[in-house]
Amino acid sequence: MKKIMMVVVAMGMLLVWAQASQAVPQETPFVLDSSWTVFAVDEGVDAGGRVYPGWGGQDFDAEYLAYCYDAGTSRLSIALQTGFNVRTGTQTYNSKDYYAGDLALSFDGNDDNYEYGVGFGFAGLTAAGFYSNTTWLAPDDFPVSTPYRIDSSASSSALLANSGSYNSGADTFWRYVTFSVVGFDLSQGFDAHWTMSCGNDVIEGHAAPVPEPQTLLLMGIGCLGLVMVARRQRQEK
Repeated sequence: MKKIMMVVVAMGMLLVWAQASQAVPQETPFVLDSSWTVFAVDEGVDAGGRVYPGWGGQDFDAEYLAYCYDAGTSRLSIALQTGFNVRTGTQTYNSKDYYAGDLALSFDGNDDNYEYGVGFGFAGLTAAGFYSNTTWLAPDDFPVSTPYRIDSSASSSALLANSGSYNSGADTFWRYVTFSVVGFDLSQGFDAHWTMSCGNDVIEGHAAPVPEPQTLLLMGIGCLGLVMVARRQRQEK
């Protein structure tokens, strides 16, 4: 009888565990594959935990920015890797809460003025969306890391993708977004900037000019022409 009861209890525990596992969605880690181009790399954390201009070690380290552009659909994706919690948007350090900033963007070749921004949609912060004609707020402790968060904007559009993940092995977070850039001139590339509410660390970089669909088509025609010329020359020989 005791053996039967033990089996029943064990089966019940397995059932509860299975239900609990099903109730918690499994997170899909972000994969930085060959379709992505890294265009900003942070200086890292020094031996004293400084991340420049502030401190805090890995918890505040802004690490990488990467982008992926689909010329066929004019969709731009940007990925941020950081030790700061950009999965929920809040990082607790020494019993104090700090908040993830918005992603600042410029498409006019002038990184002195970030005229666009992306809100990740974290609770209590900027709603998720791609914003235009933005003005910005400065971080609390290090104004040199400005801009931090969107203050106002003229308009916004919905994000096509907005996802966060965590790599426990590396103790690092990812946040990536996708939005439409139909009608944008990417011949000058674009600039991106990100920091957190304190401004302890900041990452920014310039992405090289992105070929437009027409440019890609012309490049393809040109390559095809060179192949045909080379083939004709071989046949004449």
